[in-house]
Amino acid sequence: MSTLPLDLILYISDIGNLSIKDVFHLSQVNKLFREKLSHPYFWHMVYNQKIGRIYELFGISEPIPESNYYKLCREHYRIFNVIEQELNDFNESKNYKIRDYITKYSLNSVFLPTLLFFLRREDFEIKLNIRNKSSAVEFSKGVFLANLVAGQSFNIGIKMLSKFFEEPLNSRSYESFWFAISLLQKKSFKIIKARNIFLEGAAEILRKLTTEYYPLPLVDDHYTFKTVDEYSDKVSHYIQLLYQCYCDIRCEESNYLEATNLLSMYSGRHKGDQLLVASSLIKVVDEQLDALDIRITSGEEKPKLLLTSMGTALIGDYCVPFLTGHPRVLKKEKFLDVCRSISEPLANRALLPITKVEIQSMICYYGTALKFLDGRDVLSPPCHPSTYCDDTFTFFAQFILPCLFRKEVSNFNMQILLQNVREFLDDSNHIYYPIFSRLPILSGYPLLIEIAPQYLQCNYSPNNLQGKIVITNRSDVAAIVLGTCSDSSLYQVLNAYGELEQLRDTSFTVVDNVSTEEVETFIELVGLANLLYVRIKGVSLKEGEEPRFIIE
Repeated sequence: MSTLPLDLILYISDIGNLSIKDVFHLSQVNKLFREKLSHPYFWHMVYNQKIGRIYELFGISEPIPESNYYKLCREHYRIFNVIEQELNDFNESKNYKIRDYITKYSLNSVFLPTLLFFLRREDFEIKLNIRNKSSAVEFSKGVFLANLVAGQSFNIGIKMLSKFFEEPLNSRSYESFWFAISLLQKKSFKIIKARNIFLEGAAEILRKLTTEYYPLPLVDDHYTFKTVDEYSDKVSHYIQLLYQCYCDIRCEESNYLEATNLLSMYSGRHKGDQLLVASSLIKVVDEQLDALDIRITSGEEKPKLLLTSMGTALIGDYCVPFLTGHPRVLKKEKFLDVCRSISEPLANRALLPITKVEIQSMICYYGTALKFLDGRDVLSPPCHPSTYCDDTFTFFAQFILPCLFRKEVSNFNMQILLQNVREFLDDSNHIYYPIFSRLPILSGYPLLIEIAPQYLQCNYSPNNLQGKIVITNRSDVAAIVLGTCSDSSLYQVLNAYGELEQLRDTSFTVVDNVSTEEVETFIELVGLANLLYVRIKGVSLKEGEEPRFIIE
């Protein structure tokens, strides 16, 4: 192997999913390897494979001097050994000190690539053991890692939202906001790759439009337009054509309309609200055109590319409505005439660029696609569990986000904000306490969460229903029976939406003949990170018995 070209070794490292530790061990196999793999190019590529690629997925970008790649790889090797040792020494007590570990490993993105590597490996092992029908499948390590990655993702999302509210709006801000909101989901790591796949696909379509089908005007090796109007007309037609290519992922009539979770739309499993689709495509158009040396000979400044709340793209004197039917390129005045014929108030708002306040307030009116799945259907196709994320972020968007990034907040609103943050942290979201406690607006205010229980308070004594999958009558969805409440006539259950309910035994029906596929789907829907709060440690799959979740 030491005679192989560097690029082939890198390919094997990538395809074989070698860890950063494996790569360092490989580089020390013998003298020939040490010499061969000391090349700066090798460590640059290793960094991109094992570290940079993960940062890119989560929207993190930092310039790195060429000489630093080996040092950075060495640092991540050290971190890998630290996390590996944590897992080798793992015991259940670590899960009950999870906020300490969130503080230790989730507030600095340097730990993200390593945590994600171990979580994906653990997640794969859990699925494999369930499919192989092992008598008992343990979740504890996976739950521990899932909480640390959830903390990382939430922290990155909060930082992106902070940046969004600090900086002026531009054509790329729209997508950044929705992406940041998606990162607040505990399971965002499951479908994080979908974003780059979608954006790269749209960029490739646009490149073909601008070079093959409707090429930009080229004069003396420069893309050149005579006037701003000519430029705006051309760009608006590119937007129209790009919109048309993605009309099939937006549909107001679909039960699976996704209006808030951008990553779910990127996954291709959910229809996308027109604003989500438009936000993503506008980002692609702006980035691709900005990378070109486009000149306007009249000396006029290139107009900004903007977006309305209905997904209409604006550039110069042109607009591209993305409402019903196929998108069209219209002069703004013509579009306003059409709007006036329908409603004067509509015309007054039709071409106003969307504001930050409007963007954040829109989340308040939407639910998630998961709510459209009923009964046992939630455990069966066409449900794609990794694309359905918990919707606690709706509460976050409605009651916390409006005040969280304001520079000045009245004392009255501050008390409301504190109350809402405490409510948000009052269940499995308590893991986010270290993140909230460090936000500038909350500094100096006690969140009173330090002594809050880190798991659900109920009677976990074993009973004949504990750990069983049931269908609730009220919400008509699959759930797990956790234990009994202080009133022993009520049972505490966790449903597939990640919500807790208190029900009598007459308010749910035990599911018979539960398959291992349905067990796996339930875990995917709820998410490993949400199992810690309800003390679910694993699942029993003993032959001849119904599957039963193991609750400590």
